[in-house]
Amino acid sequence: MQIGEKVFKIINVPLYEIEELQILQEKLLAQHREFESEVNFYKAKFREFENQSKVILST
Repeated sequence: MQIGEKVFKIINVPLYEIEELQILQEKLLAQHREFESEVNFYKAKFREFENQSKVILST
């Protein structure tokens, strides 16, 4: 042990209950799916716009 070094004993205490974490995970996954769905909607709209632009340019 070095001079001035301190030793701390860490007790195995869970910071969160597993049930709380599972509930949080479900909420976050649901929120993620909503955002993903919205992003996919706008991606599809953008593709439509892109395709229409190509049609207009090619005529």
